[in-house]
Amino acid sequence: MYGPTRPPAWHRDLLWVAGVILLVATVLGTGALLWWRLADADTGPRLVERGLRLTLLPGPTVGDEGAALQVRSASGIEANEPFEVLPGSGVQVDPTELQAFDGAAAIQRVAGVWSERIVSDGSEALLSGLGDPELRAQLDRVLDGPGVRVVDAELARTLMPAGLETGSRLANWPLQAQQNPGEPVQPVVGLFQFFDADQLQGSTNRQVGEAAVMRLAEVTIREGAEEARASIANATLLAAYDAGLGAAREALHDLVVATLTGREAQADDRLAEAREIQAVAAEEASERPGLAGLLPEAELAGLTPEQANERVVQALAERLWTEGPEPLASLLENDPRAQRAVAAGPVLAPFTRHGAARARGVVWASAVIAVVAWVAMAAFARGAGRWTRPGAAIVLGVAPFAVVAWWASARLEAWAAAGWPAGVAAEGTFAQWAGLTRVVAASLPADAVEAAVRTTVIVGGIGVAAFAIGLLILAASAFRPRRRGPF
Repeated sequence: MYGPTRPPAWHRDLLWVAGVILLVATVLGTGALLWWRLADADTGPRLVERGLRLTLLPGPTVGDEGAALQVRSASGIEANEPFEVLPGSGVQVDPTELQAFDGAAAIQRVAGVWSERIVSDGSEALLSGLGDPELRAQLDRVLDGPGVRVVDAELARTLMPAGLETGSRLANWPLQAQQNPGEPVQPVVGLFQFFDADQLQGSTNRQVGEAAVMRLAEVTIREGAEEARASIANATLLAAYDAGLGAAREALHDLVVATLTGREAQADDRLAEAREIQAVAAEEASERPGLAGLLPEAELAGLTPEQANERVVQALAERLWTEGPEPLASLLENDPRAQRAVAAGPVLAPFTRHGAARARGVVWASAVIAVVAWVAMAAFARGAGRWTRPGAAIVLGVAPFAVVAWWASARLEAWAAAGWPAGVAAEGTFAQWAGLTRVVAASLPADAVEAAVRTTVIVGGIGVAAFAIGLLILAASAFRPRRRGPF
């Protein structure tokens, strides 16, 4: 009887290479998964907030800089200068109008300017000039649907009686289709509009006229009245179009007013802020240092310094998580803690939304590499080794993270009582480092450490399960009775 054949050397080499790759992919993937969990929309803003609190308000030992953060709104409003009544709308209000202006009047002003701009230049020109993406998207949806319909309704009142309803201005478009198969047809004499013959097939004269008016309405909304007029070569139709255009402009105005009604309170707040800035300028008050472009001072009215600081740091953390550390330099204007927060930006950057996106990419790449390495190990290993080898590689890869996560979770309560170190001069450099480490660790959200523990348990559980399956296979093969020979 011959013993089992020994696998060739290159099989063993490939097994080791695949095992090392799986180990490295597990290390990278587990680290990236922990990073992703700590930077997601739930945990990331809170980690950034704790980091900013340690940076801006580290404690009473920093002297006068522990005082309340002063907040000033950088709204783009300057004294004695016109300003946008709705940020990003492109519609300005002069400071001389402030006393008799309110939110409703502001919405009427925006609607008037926008409706005139749509009719003169088209929605594409208007939308490209709006600085607020949310406002642009809202207006785009309105103009693309209801806007076209209200303009169509007003133009139809004057254009349909001008020969489009009865068909007296219609061309013999079926003959055009017959003479030029597959080519677009011009259904209205004096109106350079072209349709597919199949689109008009079976339509009555009125329906063909309505299609022509709808096309004019779409061109008016999208490209402006001048572009629509350029397609009209008949004087009667042109006069009818101009007669309906005024009513269409008014209908657009009313539609925009209805769309922006929900922003009336925002316009009121903006006007109130402009009045306050004008009053401060009139009194020749000096600018206060503070966090620019973050919160209106009215939101902090009546709060204690501690409560105001909490709200400021929370708002700054939300902004930082969304946009990254770049805006820190502009947000912190004239505040003595500005340089300190900017220096902390690179440390906080991995826990922002952009950091979470990068971590997610590393996780998926590591997962693909790990799966390929596992398949390679299963293909070249034998018996229980197809499970125990990958399981051992995964367990070894996740072990360092698991040890750190469990060690941190066991010391959270002890760290919670940690106070600020006395300083390098009093304790020495290494004691100072250890004390700062305890303070930073104590500021971590408890569920962040719990998420790290759960993540290592999940990844490690995959490796343990694979290893256990291999052991079961090995045990089963050991107790399986040997096959008897024929004699």
